[in-house]
Amino acid sequence: IGSILSERKLIKSEVVLPKKEKLVVNYADYAFAHPIRLHPSCWVDDGDHLAGVHPKSSLPFFINSSGSIICRLCTGKNSIKEIQKELKEIWFSVADDVLLRDGLSFLMLLEEMNLIEFVGRKIEGTAH
Repeated sequence: IGSILSERKLIKSEVVLPKKEKLVVNYADYAFAHPIRLHPSCWVDDGDHLAGVHPKSSLPFFINSSGSIICRLCTGKNSIKEIQKELKEIWFSVADDVLLRDGLSFLMLLEEMNLIEFVGRKIEGTAH
């Protein structure tokens, strides 16, 4: 995207993000964590999709229908294991490991953006 924006003279130089090392996530560390959406007033739910304005950067964010389904389950009451079970009922043809990997990756991205928090996550045998 950066090269296209640069080509069209919409930005001065191409945006290049640094490459990160591959992250290895242990499912057991997250299985009983309860994700909860942060900043309730910044989220807008139109029934199909979630969107909002990030409270710190004031940048808008838009979440597709699949992501919106996952986010709606982030109430603080559902564990990752329970969310995975709910998602399996919706996307029954998707392999369990793919569903878990993709769902957890999405939630970890939202955590990095400070839009959700994992409550009760275990780190090396301790509760976080």
